[in-house]
Amino acid sequence: MEYANRQDTLSERRVAVRVMKSWSDEVDRVLYSKLGIFVDLSCLKNAHFLKEADQSRFRLNHTWLVWDPNQQYMAMNTPQSPYSEVVVASKDTLHQITKFVDELPPELHEVGTFSNNITTLTSLTIKPNLNNKVFKVSYYVMQEIYDPANLTNQMLDPDFQPGFDPGNRFGYATMLLLGDMYNFSMEFFQEYDWGEHLPNGTWTGVIGSIQSGRTDMSISPLFPKAERLDISYAPPVIHNYEFVIAFQQHRKLGTYKAQTMELTPTVWALVGLFALAGGVFFTFTFMQGSFIRALPAGMIQVVGSLASQGLCIDPESASSRIAGLSLMLIGLLLSNYYNAATMTALLSEAPPEIKSFDEFLKTDIPINMVDAAYSTSKLGRIHVFPQEAWPKTGLTEGSPPPKIMTLEDGVKSMKKGDAFFAESYLIAKGVNEAFTDDDKCSLTIFPTMATVNRAFRFLKKDGHLLEMFSRGIIRSMEVGIISKVRDDWIAKPPSCFRNVPFYQVQLEAVTVAFVVLLGGMILSLLIYFCELIPCLKTANMKQPSTLTTSVD
Repeated sequence: MEYANRQDTLSERRVAVRVMKSWSDEVDRVLYSKLGIFVDLSCLKNAHFLKEADQSRFRLNHTWLVWDPNQQYMAMNTPQSPYSEVVVASKDTLHQITKFVDELPPELHEVGTFSNNITTLTSLTIKPNLNNKVFKVSYYVMQEIYDPANLTNQMLDPDFQPGFDPGNRFGYATMLLLGDMYNFSMEFFQEYDWGEHLPNGTWTGVIGSIQSGRTDMSISPLFPKAERLDISYAPPVIHNYEFVIAFQQHRKLGTYKAQTMELTPTVWALVGLFALAGGVFFTFTFMQGSFIRALPAGMIQVVGSLASQGLCIDPESASSRIAGLSLMLIGLLLSNYYNAATMTALLSEAPPEIKSFDEFLKTDIPINMVDAAYSTSKLGRIHVFPQEAWPKTGLTEGSPPPKIMTLEDGVKSMKKGDAFFAESYLIAKGVNEAFTDDDKCSLTIFPTMATVNRAFRFLKKDGHLLEMFSRGIIRSMEVGIISKVRDDWIAKPPSCFRNVPFYQVQLEAVTVAFVVLLGGMILSLLIYFCELIPCLKTANMKQPSTLTTSVD
């Protein structure tokens, strides 16, 4: 009866969950659900159940509370992981069972006491400790820049070959964070390719070393292909890879092309059509004389209304007043709109002529590519370019192969008007180092693929190892450590801060307006004189001749 009362007390208080919350406060944030399991080892069937439990029962989704009056749990060799939640109650003591190293037996930590009415938990904090276990780590570099005898120091030295191999260096820095968290170290093994799947089912390169057991994990980023995931695990993604093209489009300030609606011939044609239609409408309401003679006057009224100049004819009827009011209101709205649009255009850049990657493919701008595996081989380019871009990238029959060059030469080619293709962080590095703010503001960057490539660091097929690294990576992301390390090794996208110069409006700015005004005045004077000459002739012909005589 005493045992039964103790079982009820322990299970009702959810002691195991309380112990885990004192160990780590991230349990509820990461997990969506948790299943509590209470096992009484005084029952023989329960002891068999515990012995037959597989590794999946000791994951994050399960919390174990074991009543062990005979202290037999430690001898069962259960498949615990570093994050298994197991609390064993024996007599009047609560113990947390941890197992961080496969080669070592589980560790027993006293975490509290209990009685029939009271359960007391200590404030002991238990952290995973791998006891300086050495993990074997594989890596692959496309350019031989490291000295194997001084590999780790050169990888972490920002002044050594800055900008080269940021993927491996960021992966190594992340693993160092986890090493400090779990107390493990690393031994490196260099591989010479990412990994090729052979017909006999084995792999070469980084994936092959993990498959064969020669290494436990890799710091090199790889894409998550299904064949790779069959023989290895992939922890959470710590950054994405994006392949882009970059080129310059110089855009002018203070141009009508920056208006919301450009003053193109189509716009002028619509204005003329509106003036004609409005003139017809105006003529019917202001009818004075014949329609033919009234139509030009109506069009003049419409143009005057649109220009906010008012009406030159006083409306006499109600219909003509309403027509004049509506025309003046429309003219007020349009003039205010275009005044604001013009001021905005004078202070804004003209929009880029090429607005998408599809539009870029229709141009004659050549694409140069960085010297990397995804550029130098046709198979690599097929994976990073859509089929529409194959003619410009040397992937169709008869198309010339692209120029392969270094990052520095690629940046120079962009200044000359060519496009350059590379990973986004390489483009960012080259642009941030070689471009001025004005050059950056004229830069256009398009991703070559609609989807973002996610790269993983692979682990051997070990559920405990995957669980531990996943938890460590998620925790580092939550507190922002990985984001800070990423900024140290992965270049940020380029940004420009160009100062827009202030231009004082001089007489030259309104030269066109004065030319139109003077031209109109001169033209009207010419027409006036042309009309005046026939009138003078007619007047002279109608004037009677007078004869004078003298009378004595």
